[in-house]
Amino acid sequence: RNLGPTINSKYWESQPSISPDGRELYFVSNRPGGYGDMDIWKSVLSEQGTFSTPVNLGSTINTPYDEMSPFIHTDNQNLYFASNGHPGLGDFDLFLSRRDYPAAIWQNPINLGYPINTSGIENSLIVASDGKTAYFASDKSGYGKEDIFWFYLPQEIQSQQVAYLNTKVYDSKTKTPMKSSIEIIDLATGKAMISSFTYSKTGEFFTCLPANTNYAVNISKDGYLFHSENFILNEQSALQALELDIPLQQLNKGSKIVLNNIFFDTDAYTLKIESEVELNTLVNFMNNNPILEVEIEGHTDNVGSEYHNLKLSENRAKAVYDFLVKNGVDAKRMTFKGFGASQPIIKNDTEQGRAANRRTAFRLR
Repeated sequence: RNLGPTINSKYWESQPSISPDGRELYFVSNRPGGYGDMDIWKSVLSEQGTFSTPVNLGSTINTPYDEMSPFIHTDNQNLYFASNGHPGLGDFDLFLSRRDYPAAIWQNPINLGYPINTSGIENSLIVASDGKTAYFASDKSGYGKEDIFWFYLPQEIQSQQVAYLNTKVYDSKTKTPMKSSIEIIDLATGKAMISSFTYSKTGEFFTCLPANTNYAVNISKDGYLFHSENFILNEQSALQALELDIPLQQLNKGSKIVLNNIFFDTDAYTLKIESEVELNTLVNFMNNNPILEVEIEGHTDNVGSEYHNLKLSENRAKAVYDFLVKNGVDAKRMTFKGFGASQPIIKNDTEQGRAANRRTAFRLR
């Protein structure tokens, strides 16, 4: 369908490229307000499914001449494009600009150099999900006016290898797919990689992320308990997407979730720094639902004495409770309790089972 007058004008719009989370649209236009004839612009998709008024990428990217064929890589950090305004070797050369986080500012473009760029025209570069293999069009010696070429990017200008994630969110009782907010966070840095929403008709959200990284995903919707998971995307997920099915529970007395991104060292009850993502989500949830009262539960595996496990689980639950109180949640709305190894959710006869039983839970009361 036509994207409408916000994107399309009486001028020239072409060469779209969509970010991996589906929220950013990059394109070329000669509309007024640019720096040259053809400039690269960006529009952001709102939660209502409409695109914002396009914003020019600015003088770091655009010149008084022409910029063409933008390609935002699936790592969502590297923007490749063609230009005849930045210093180059010929007519149109290929360039790379990296987005500097957390400010999300585009850095000065890097010319991809010879022998990729020549005295002729190079444009329309795309890079595969491995971050190494690139394809582009050029009028250098070939079979026609412009031919398609491929090459391996030098290591210093490679993009990150990415892998794919497909998330489906639905009501836990009715199984009805739901539109919901989704946030994906790099647990090592605490940086939000994705902040978007699932599609209302299917409840699905498909994206790609840098591979070999530990992520937290938080799903939320008004009237429901939030849901958290953690996962590592590896190279295999570049071939077949990791599938996450997320059932959301309505806010009813007794509803309970496992806080999958609360972490402790072995046999300890001091919260690890990686837990702050989940803890801050909890604080926001309690602030957004001021009449809810909850119990924080601690659970262990069956390794160790009954008394030791009971105290360890209680201290871990209290650590979460203390964080919430410290961050402004009314203590009267919360209790905490340790259950030791008395309520396993799976048998304790494997390390995987024991790991699942070592958990912190959150129950509405």
